[in-house]
Amino acid sequence: MIKVTAMVVDDSKVMRNLVKQTLKKTGLAEFEFQEAEDGEEALEKFDETITDIVFADWNMPRMSGIALAKEIRNNEKNRRVPIIMVTSEKAMGKVEQALDEVGANAYVTKPFTPDEMKQKIEKIIASLGNKKQQKSDKSGGFFKNLVS
Repeated sequence: MIKVTAMVVDDSKVMRNLVKQTLKKTGLAEFEFQEAEDGEEALEKFDETITDIVFADWNMPRMSGIALAKEIRNNEKNRRVPIIMVTSEKAMGKVEQALDEVGANAYVTKPFTPDEMKQKIEKIIASLGNKKQQKSDKSGGFFKNLVS
């Protein structure tokens, strides 16, 4: 099972805990978590070499999840990090804005179940696993050749 470092961004501690518990229940990966109360704190903590995936609420003080997603996407080296919007915003215009304009990879509406979360992120987690495997194959290749 792959290890995935997920940043969970929500102004509600209860909701951050719910997202973390739900991700664990999906069984898709061995999750490690980073947490932030809003987009500004998330940007301060964000490191594309550590953070594998971001789960962000839309409505937060100081900086919204959409503004956070835009900031992450504005930096070329961060574009590989998937962003999942986890929000109570259900209007089609909001979904389109998140996915099409900002470049979020998936959109999960509250309330959600582990099955719904799993369905929305399964391919994204599988893709992360493939990238991590390719990375370890490349980095391990030199030493494997030395030993053989």
